[in-house]
Amino acid sequence: MKKTTTLFTFLLFSISLFAQNAAQIDGLLERLEPLKNSPFSFTDVLEKHFTAEEQQLLIAHFENNKIERPPNRSNLVPDAFLALDIRNNGIFGSLDGTPPYDTFDVINTNGLNAFADDFDNNNTLYALDFDTNTQISRLVTVDPVTGNFAVIDDLAGLNANHAPSGLSFNFDDDTMYVLSTGNGSTQLYTLNLITAVLTPIGSGTGNSTGIWLEIDNDGNGWMADISNDLFYSVNLTTGAATPVGPLDVDISFAQDVTYDHTNGELFMAAYQGAGVGGIYSINTATGFATFIGETDALDAEFGMFSAPPGPLSVEDQLSNKISIYPNPVQNELLFNITAGLEINQASLYNVLGKDTKMVYANGKMDVSSLPQGIYILVMETSEGPISTKIVKR
Repeated sequence: MKKTTTLFTFLLFSISLFAQNAAQIDGLLERLEPLKNSPFSFTDVLEKHFTAEEQQLLIAHFENNKIERPPNRSNLVPDAFLALDIRNNGIFGSLDGTPPYDTFDVINTNGLNAFADDFDNNNTLYALDFDTNTQISRLVTVDPVTGNFAVIDDLAGLNANHAPSGLSFNFDDDTMYVLSTGNGSTQLYTLNLITAVLTPIGSGTGNSTGIWLEIDNDGNGWMADISNDLFYSVNLTTGAATPVGPLDVDISFAQDVTYDHTNGELFMAAYQGAGVGGIYSINTATGFATFIGETDALDAEFGMFSAPPGPLSVEDQLSNKISIYPNPVQNELLFNITAGLEINQASLYNVLGKDTKMVYANGKMDVSSLPQGIYILVMETSEGPISTKIVKR
């Protein structure tokens, strides 16, 4: 009888404890729900609004309630994606284009907290790094081969209490565009890649929480809103957004999207929280997002997510053998050259094609005397000619 009573008491205690935990989880999920519209990362939101014990309970809840989703492969996925995992200390790396998405090839832990990125027409990868404590955002370039980054400058002209949420280059007008969100509003800008100065377009997009921005080959702007999970077209002249249709997937917190300019497909890294997410392709005519594969095994949240430029040309392959840094540069350019390759001559030209007469010697070039601007570095190497854009600040 004593053993039976002890067992009964234990069962009552277990049931009571389960009920308490369930009630506590329900309360935490209730508090988390409105915070899912934050443009910041899941980790940032948890740290700012929940105790360490509450964070552990929420993460355990998400881990125990992951949804198994069969992959729906797209025939047009790129060979790979470049991404930055902001959930795990800013790990930059590559992700195979086709599922299963269970391996992330780490290139560098650069520590960036970037919520948006894109390549320009010179294959330079730009990103917007945001410090959630100081609320300062920086424009940086990221070397896709090494993962190293260089700071151009702090963003100037960002709306008060806004965080950058989108970055996309328009090949139609050779202009970089930025999206920001905060205080229940979203703003579109153009971005000067030399000075990091933003110029607002219109007085707002008309929706509350635009979380990413992408521009296709025809100069059409696209955006998603994490408050209502709708897909929008964005007028790049007026800044106004028009709903296209529902994504039919719950997206939350910071994440990014990429347009594959080779295949003409829009791909989204959708994130729900606690490592739960997946890769989707988006139909720009309807807004519907087709699931390709989950990223849960990676426990990752991708603040940067880009399809690299198409197959490398001979010059691109040669450029991988030469690293020129820092870029942007203030004083001195340094040349890191693969063994066996030689630079016979290097000349720096301004945008008008005039030779600046800067001298290359012993793997260095002093450019401190040059005014700010964009320059073209032309090199004659032992394996052929190569040129690259240099930004002087």
